Amino acid sequence: MKRLPLIKKVVIAAILSLVIILMVWLVYNTGVLTIRHEEVRIRSGDVELAATISSPRWGSGPFPALVSVHGSGPRRRQDYSGDWRRLVPHGIVVLTYDKRGVGESSGRFEEVRTASSEEDLRTLATDARACLDFLVRQPRVEPRRVGFFGASQAGWIIPLASDGRADVAFNIILAGAATSYGLEMYYSSLTGDGVRPSQGLSVEEIETQASDLQWSYWFRSVAGACTHESPDPLVAWRQRPQHTCRAERGNT
Repeated sequence: MKRLPLIKKVVIAAILSLVIILMVWLVYNTGVLTIRHEEVRIRSGDVELAATISSPRWGSGPFPALVSVHGSGPRRRQDYSGDWRRLVPHGIVVLTYDKRGVGESSGRFEEVRTASSEEDLRTLATDARACLDFLVRQPRVEPRRVGFFGASQAGWIIPLASDGRADVAFNIILAGAATSYGLEMYYSSLTGDGVRPSQGLSVEEIETQASDLQWSYWFRSVAGACTHESPDPLVAWRQRPQHTCRAERGNT
């Protein structure tokens, strides 16, 4: 039998290695062997939200489930594929959706504005609630084990979405809000958030100015003069299990 030259063996081995790597990448990114995806449409008032329900391929359930709530910006379902990729293999159903006015969802996308933050955040909370209502009706979902999951801006949206609801078993908030929306935006304007030029202030000066604004809001609220203060992000937190992940200065 004629033996293949060494160079051909190397080429064949390299091609086979690339094929294996590609297959592993496809399996990991699509979860084709372990995860099923169902495209759905969810009505939220006069808006139709495009959503995907990702669930385990094994068993009939019922499984615990969660709605993945967006952070700020024009976010689509694809931006949160990491949620279902990591959670579904643990037996958790995940619903992701395009923000209103983004992707395949109808409506108009608008950034949350400080002056109208309460109205804007409550609108986004209404969308999250509509998604939860849809999710709990799915036959493979355990309705007593459903909740919300999200980060950043979701830290204001999730407490509003779950407020007054006995059917929300948990909220999981990553890097969530610890202040009002207005104070957070003011703090970001001082620091630049690492993506814009800062105002050249020291950490102590930034914290002093932010603290002064917070006390100003508080006194104006007591006096009844502050009518546009954004909602307290801690609303409804004491009513059900809350899991938050927050980094402190000096830690990563």
